[in-house]
Amino acid sequence: MNSNIEKGRPIRSPEMLLASRFVDVQDAEGPFRVQDELWYQPIAYCWAQNLGPYDTKETNRFVKYYDSMSAVSGMVLATEATTTE
Repeated sequence: MNSNIEKGRPIRSPEMLLASRFVDVQDAEGPFRVQDELWYQPIAYCWAQNLGPYDTKETNRFVKYYDSMSAVSGMVLATEATTTE
């Protein structure tokens, strides 16, 4: 198995971006249901908050706008669910 997948790092290819997360279910009983959602948010939280320390009219206004709208600015692009046995 690819070591990048094992560490949960994304793998970049021209066709897709894969990200993996692993949950230890060794002592648990199945079946298990896994649901994924792919979200899009035009401006990331971290990027917007990095503007906070700059005390200018423009950055203060932008951070204020972002803080007031960030909870509703994301959207689900795709979902998928699967159940294992």
